[in-house]
Amino acid sequence: MMPNRETIERLKETYPEGTRVELVAMSDTYAPPKGTQGTVTGVDDIGSLLVRWDNGSSLNVLYGEDTVRIVKPKPTFKLVYQNGNVDEFETYNDAWQFITGLVMNDDLVWVDFYPSDKVYEMIRIRKGF
Repeated sequence: MMPNRETIERLKETYPEGTRVELVAMSDTYAPPKGTQGTVTGVDDIGSLLVRWDNGSSLNVLYGEDTVRIVKPKPTFKLVYQNGNVDEFETYNDAWQFITGLVMNDDLVWVDFYPSDKVYEMIRIRKGF
């Protein structure tokens, strides 16, 4: 089934380059195993998702035939110190407990707190003045 122009544009909006996907089903004997993840590198003119699979495969996801789901990345919380050192945590609570420990036990001057590449919360802590 050949998708129309509107469908292809919608696919390009839904799966922009860099989107992480996980294979649900693929009707190809050389398909990566179900659950394999990959990164979308584009959408072609017939609506196929161009995917660079983590296992090295580069089979396209065919519109109307194969199924993938978008993988939402786990947030990574980073503490960036004034001296450039970085600590990473999987949860906000883990990061906050670490900050609390620093404030209680060390001479912490400055910390910026944010997940991944988007500013989430800025915390400025001054101690010892």
